[in-house]
Amino acid sequence: MLGGQPAVSSSFVNAEEKFNCSKGVSMETSKVCDGRKDCSDGSDETIGLCARNDEYRKKISVKQYRSTKEKFNCSNGVSIETSKVCDGRKDCSDGSDETIGLCARNEYRNNFSTECGKVHYTNQEKIENGQNAIFGTAPWHVGIYRFVNNVSNYELLCGGSLISSHLVISGARCFWYHRRYTSNKISNIDGLYKIAVGKYDRNISIIDNNFTQIMDVANVYVEKGGFFEYLNNKIAIVVLRNPVSFSYYVAPVCIDWNGEYNVVNDDRGKIVSWGYPNNGSISPIALELSLSYVDLSTCQKMYPNVSRTVLTFDKFCTASKLGPDVCVQYDGDGLSFFHNNSYYLTGVTGIKNPLSSLTVFTEVKHHVHWILRLYNKHK
Repeated sequence: MLGGQPAVSSSFVNAEEKFNCSKGVSMETSKVCDGRKDCSDGSDETIGLCARNDEYRKKISVKQYRSTKEKFNCSNGVSIETSKVCDGRKDCSDGSDETIGLCARNEYRNNFSTECGKVHYTNQEKIENGQNAIFGTAPWHVGIYRFVNNVSNYELLCGGSLISSHLVISGARCFWYHRRYTSNKISNIDGLYKIAVGKYDRNISIIDNNFTQIMDVANVYVEKGGFFEYLNNKIAIVVLRNPVSFSYYVAPVCIDWNGEYNVVNDDRGKIVSWGYPNNGSISPIALELSLSYVDLSTCQKMYPNVSRTVLTFDKFCTASKLGPDVCVQYDGDGLSFFHNNSYYLTGVTGIKNPLSSLTVFTEVKHHVHWILRLYNKHK
């Protein structure tokens, strides 16, 4: 058994390439995992059958699922373009084009890249104290790892947010190792950094799920003037050597390219981080936390002793109702806010004060033109 669902064995497919439903009825294998429940008991569309067993998926070719006109048949008989299958939008009225079993198949995964900021699996209540994040609650969240010589292994360095299949936004302070560079581009870093997407356990050697991907870094950009300003928490853009594969569990966050949305004091945003829950120890599992936005002016009044070289024009703060016991630990983690049915990256974690609940973020909107240039360059 796999997750309570029947695993695939030779008894499911007979010698004539028929599929046997749990109740004994046989049907064509081409109807299995096509998003329609052709077996009366639904045994041809279970997650265990469709998503978790490579042996069965390899037996069925892409062509068996697609007509010669490249159409997908919804359960209610309506046909849609295959490019609309598993794109995060229910184009079939019954949602049969967006089932988990269907979208786990490799031939449909690339369709998912059409929309950003979509969350398909959410916690049912606001997270106040840093509860374990569930898979897919922030599919853009990544871990940035650096190779440490004295332990001969990669250790978690920072967080980040996917904004495209090739690009991750993080914090410049994450790359202090290169602070002597005079250029705003770091290259020739083969093997020094790894990016983990779809990752929930902080240990890079643990592959959490079949959607977890460990990616190589091609280069890193930091805005303006090279690395002499890195302590002031500039934004960094990490360019991946190869594109990630998108799915329900790995997907980009949106960027408000045109300044359409505003965030005001006390608006609640979502962040995922390997930080401190309220027991004071670093969590081995990624945590989801809800934080309130505090604009720059209010933040400066709340923390008058914090240097104005830290609280610069492009910064804002956040507040947690639980005070210093809940802490975002890693630079580069992204704070996103919900606008018009999608999550938009608003801030990148920077300075943290361990003696208070203060966390300072770099506000993305002040750097959007620079981000857009790199976004267009690395499409």
